[in-house]
Amino acid sequence: DRYQEKYGRIPSVAERYLWTARPLGVSDKKLQLEFYIPSEVQEKLKPLYSSLKEHRYWVAVAPGSRHFTKTWPAENFARFIQKLYRSTGVRTVLLGSRDEISTAGRIEAMMPGGVVKNLVGQLDLLETAEIIRHMRVFVSNDSGLMHLAAALQIPQVVIWGSTVQQFGFYPLNPRVIHLENPNLKCRPCHHIGRPACPKKHFLCMTAITPAQVYGAVHKLLVE
Repeated sequence: DRYQEKYGRIPSVAERYLWTARPLGVSDKKLQLEFYIPSEVQEKLKPLYSSLKEHRYWVAVAPGSRHFTKTWPAENFARFIQKLYRSTGVRTVLLGSRDEISTAGRIEAMMPGGVVKNLVGQLDLLETAEIIRHMRVFVSNDSGLMHLAAALQIPQVVIWGSTVQQFGFYPLNPRVIHLENPNLKCRPCHHIGRPACPKKHFLCMTAITPAQVYGAVHKLLVE
């Protein structure tokens, strides 16, 4: 609490780990993740990201997460993407692993043709990073790709469900907007995530609206 009062934010897990090394002169100032993308991967993906940028695919969405209670509903992602396109003409790229193919397919099925480019399950981690690197905004749940976008310093919107920033596992990115439902006594219900909502209402996620996500993304797009 004293740290948050002094610095205006919660210390990350990485900072907490580094505190133990302070007596050795190790500093946690300018703490930032890094991710290296080989030149051959950049060259391979150049035709794809060039085409995406040309057709206004400026926002990347990673709709998955390993745990149900950390995953915003696919229907909400679809409504947000539709609103983004109708209001701004900006199209969306879907990213993720093979585990999210079903979720991405549901989102794509709710879209008019050409609004989303579904690349879920088609790229490895380095290729995914190269696509994210060329996006103007990245949207995700609390997930591994959230941290990848932070390492690439891409403006991002994070949707929080059963987990909270206070655990310290938030993205180390100065250009991030966090969306969460802070008015639930049952939240957080687990430090990682659960396969189902223990209270059966799942309000930590369902109370976050597509309009809220659109507003956060639009703010980052125009900055």
